[in-house]
Amino acid sequence: MEIIVPECVERGIEFKVVGDPQLHVMLDGKRQTRAASGKFMTIYPLETEAMRELIETLYLLTRDKPLTGPHILSDRRYRDSKILSYRYGGFYPPQRVRIDGTHESLLVSPGGELVPDERVPYFTLPPWVVDPFGTGPPFRGAGEQIALKERYLVESAYGFSNAGGTYYGTDTVTGAPVFIKEGRPLTNCWVRDGHSWDSTDILRHEFNVLEKLRSLPWVPGPLDCFEDAEHTFMVQERVTGMNVRQFWARNDVILSPYIRMSGRLDRWVPIFRTVAEKLISMVVEVHRRGVLLGDLSPDNVLIDPESRDMWLVDFESAVLDEDDPDQHARGVLWGTPGFMRPNRADAQRLSPGDDFYAAGMILYGALCPVNQLFELNPSAREVFLDGFTTLGLPHAVRRTIDALLAGDSRKALDLLESLPSP
Repeated sequence: MEIIVPECVERGIEFKVVGDPQLHVMLDGKRQTRAASGKFMTIYPLETEAMRELIETLYLLTRDKPLTGPHILSDRRYRDSKILSYRYGGFYPPQRVRIDGTHESLLVSPGGELVPDERVPYFTLPPWVVDPFGTGPPFRGAGEQIALKERYLVESAYGFSNAGGTYYGTDTVTGAPVFIKEGRPLTNCWVRDGHSWDSTDILRHEFNVLEKLRSLPWVPGPLDCFEDAEHTFMVQERVTGMNVRQFWARNDVILSPYIRMSGRLDRWVPIFRTVAEKLISMVVEVHRRGVLLGDLSPDNVLIDPESRDMWLVDFESAVLDEDDPDQHARGVLWGTPGFMRPNRADAQRLSPGDDFYAAGMILYGALCPVNQLFELNPSAREVFLDGFTTLGLPHAVRRTIDALLAGDSRKALDLLESLPSP
């Protein structure tokens, strides 16, 4: 700001700044819109020549400074700067209301036509605008095959967050299907006592966790971790299946709407026992390897609906026994609402009981997936269980869940032995 603000003031050019450190962290967070994230200061020159002169001046003033920032996906970087970028868009754009009631920002073309002001996570210009600095680097876009590290062919995207994407791919050396996770520098930052991590640090740590769990058949094996185009990528074995929330919602498995139907409960209980025993055993073995999961939820447990094979996935929140206190403090706060033990945030580090509590809540969701409600009304947990027990749910199912919520995995496994097996 000491460099840039005086230049803007001298020229009478308007600008805005993210003035609060916590707001800045939030705007670069994992759940932020990718098209808007990464901006600390936005400057609004009214004319092209004013923009050209100002950005070149700022480049000369900052190029030898140790300054860096996240790549703003909607913008194009200026020359080799890591902090200066530009895009074309409206300052006070006209708007119109879409059919769903939301507002759409517009640009006015030279012919007076209203054109949508596209705010997307890649650089784009309206048809009548020419980039004043040339064409810029080529954009690796849709339809183009991308081979990361000249080896891992990206086939399709599984999903995106501001911290990076996740992709299905193929290892062109072995021919094996792989799953690829991406970390964008200086996004999803975690700051504590002057020490900070970003998405790339978290991804490398996840790779180390997978190395610790290597050879466990229910954990995807780590294959590679590297940088490509300034981003960090982790490659792991690809496993297929549905998450356990989807599994329990299948017509042939779902219980709560059909619990009164003849034979429904008798078919459900053996399936519950199989899934519960595997889930608890997986968590126990992970703990034996010196790993605590931290964020265990239905989205992180996959199951094959036919074979009932199961896997644990997504270890970005996991911590190792040997991690420093700051890492453990981060793990305490990282979890899914409805699956975190009450008052967990008051602790300094995770405990095995935190993972077993989450496992109990995952099994509770097999009955009725309303876990988030319990943070608002904790007594509702027993109300639902009372209702299911009245309708014939075996007491051992309820007691298994209760044992896990109390952190007693051994008791939970003993109780499951009293239930019918498949």
